[in-house]
Amino acid sequence: MLVLLIVFFVDSFGFGKKTADVAGVSSGAPTVAGSSGPVPTPASPPAAAYQSPSLQGNMGVSPVQGAVQPMTSPVQIQTPQPAGLGTPAPVQSQAQTQTQASPSAQFQKPLSQLIMPEAPSDVPPNYIPKSVQLFEAHWQGLDSRAWTDELRGKLKYPKGLTGILVGEVTLHAAEAGILAGDIINKVGDMKVATLEEFQEATRAVRTQKNVQLRLMRPGKKKQDGRFPMRTLRLVMTGQPDLGMAQVEGAPMILPGDPRPHPHRGVCTNCHTVGDGFELSPDPDLVSVPPPHIPHSTVVKGIRPHRDRGPCEACHVIIQDQKGKNP
Repeated sequence: MLVLLIVFFVDSFGFGKKTADVAGVSSGAPTVAGSSGPVPTPASPPAAAYQSPSLQGNMGVSPVQGAVQPMTSPVQIQTPQPAGLGTPAPVQSQAQTQTQASPSAQFQKPLSQLIMPEAPSDVPPNYIPKSVQLFEAHWQGLDSRAWTDELRGKLKYPKGLTGILVGEVTLHAAEAGILAGDIINKVGDMKVATLEEFQEATRAVRTQKNVQLRLMRPGKKKQDGRFPMRTLRLVMTGQPDLGMAQVEGAPMILPGDPRPHPHRGVCTNCHTVGDGFELSPDPDLVSVPPPHIPHSTVVKGIRPHRDRGPCEACHVIIQDQKGKNP
């Protein structure tokens, strides 16, 4: 009976409630006005989830499942500011700071910073001399070369000749009567002894429609094996004008190539050294496979060229309608 009276006395004067309130304040648990107990605190995620290497630096707590999940965008926390102070500056969260400092941040760099530059090539660059001797000139269909003592000796021309050697003739040059082997030594009123002088002479008459050329042409070979020369004067006509000669240097050579001719001095006086200056192989030297021809063409003896032997030696013979082959 005495125990019941003591319990009733304690409940009536609120001694138990005060004790509970004091215990709640000392424990630091938050309370809600009008409530007799602390607000329940959500369960903390397991510590192992934060230690996962794949989730470090960009994680958050899912409000639905209550578990740690990767977040798709950085978290920004804004601190409330008094009115009238403008838009508050965003504050980076700890998760965003960890993301920037994590090793995976290196994959966010531009691709140009991640790719290592290509190692320099072991092949030296092409060597292009600052000045080279001219090798040939082209003008109105003629192809000419510099005249040298070496060529004079090979062609058995007499000594003392000066000019440029005509190596090939087409177009207007052929119409003018120029032939391969001629030595041009005068264009209009200007004497010509080198390719440089030949280009300057054609430059002087480039706007004219015609000009007289003086050249030396070999005659019949003498008993000593040499050719006598005769002088000719021919008229070169251009359409609509003569224009000027275009010049070239000697062909390109590869590094370490053997000399293709007798010694003529330092190679780089005439040649560029390298690769890519000349189309190889020469398209004129590429053999195209012969076309197929029908049996009837073979029987009739129709050939696109002179007789070079049996057609089947080069061509594939197509069977005719009767299925016969020659």
